[in-house]
Amino acid sequence: MRVIFVTEFLPGNKRKSVFGAFQRMNLFIEAIKSVSEIKLVFLVSRNEVRRKTNKNILRKKVMKIYGDKVDPVFISTPKSINEFTISQKIKFFLKSFIKSAFGTRKDSIYYHNNSLRNTGLKKIISNYKPDFIFVFKINSMLPFLLNPETSQQIYFDFCDIEHIRFIRTAHQKDQTIAQKMQSVFYKYLICNSERKTIRISDKVFVCSNKDKKHLDKFSQGDKIITIPNSVTLKRILPVPVKKTILYLGTYLYEPNVYAAELLIEHVFPRIRLIIPDCELIIAGDSPERIKFYSTSLEGVSYTGFVDDLDELYQNVRIVCTPISIGSGTRIKILEAASYGKPVVSTSIGVEGLEFEDGKEIFIRDHPDQIAEKCIELIMNKNLCARMGALSYKKVEALYNRKMILNQVCKILKDITD
Repeated sequence: MRVIFVTEFLPGNKRKSVFGAFQRMNLFIEAIKSVSEIKLVFLVSRNEVRRKTNKNILRKKVMKIYGDKVDPVFISTPKSINEFTISQKIKFFLKSFIKSAFGTRKDSIYYHNNSLRNTGLKKIISNYKPDFIFVFKINSMLPFLLNPETSQQIYFDFCDIEHIRFIRTAHQKDQTIAQKMQSVFYKYLICNSERKTIRISDKVFVCSNKDKKHLDKFSQGDKIITIPNSVTLKRILPVPVKKTILYLGTYLYEPNVYAAELLIEHVFPRIRLIIPDCELIIAGDSPERIKFYSTSLEGVSYTGFVDDLDELYQNVRIVCTPISIGSGTRIKILEAASYGKPVVSTSIGVEGLEFEDGKEIFIRDHPDQIAEKCIELIMNKNLCARMGALSYKKVEALYNRKMILNQVCKILKDITD
């Protein structure tokens, strides 16, 4: 069996390899490798493959990670919308919105960016003759939305339902009118692309049963399959002496910036009133994007990117994830649970995970309530230990990477037999 795997996510950067999307992508690549030959097709920016030496370097990096048999190919793309000026973005959004509203190019968000991808992919598909094509995330699907006549089966992984993220972003109080309009345009266009993706795909994978229920109304039969996010099990760490709270994430991702700022501004001060020696660790890449980063706040520290998570979690008593926007399921909660750390989260933060409030996790949405539960955990080491152990058992039972990997391998074998 032969499979082409199409993605925009280029591995090799250690800081990006910890992203939940990368971890999920790697799970699928590993599963496909175990049941078939695989060719990795990366849709990358023109700058990354401008020189032949760049392609050779990228090829070596990919083969070092995935092995010599993955046969990576790199297709360069035109200028990304993220590189547009504000005026170019406004023109693009208006043009895209009008075209979508009147039924032209209804299937595409970045349709003007995909001509090179279509040409390159068609040739690769024609030469390689795969049994099926696996596409990871919605942007990578756009070439097939523009040219849906491919005879090969298409398997698609949502990773997250992106139009939900833009709906939630548009409802943020601190968004300007221009930002709200941008989010609404994105939501409208992405939603169209997601619906057509479901129509032309033979199988669609999602992160949770909640996502499956949300998308089932756009599909027929058993097309949509739940594959949970997963983590490698660690070990239950003892409750440390220090009274520390952790928030971990990459701050290149806007929902993490919002969550960290809410935690610093509205939750942590309430905790410090009761527990003056409590400390808050903001860990992860690009913390300078948090508005309080340059302000010296007592008890708050920023680690930047963390190489050794084992060492980090040894000094953490609880984890708090007050996420209010975004979509998908949170690897950070599963990761904390894999170390036996109790978590206080918002309902959006724990969305899609089978964690029970008051048992494996505390779920609260108001800053006062979040602070109250953090205080309760910090002041009660026995409660910390008990909830941490229960959350570990939940991950072991439902989100163990080895178990999920075997599940994906079985599904791929069954649907291709």
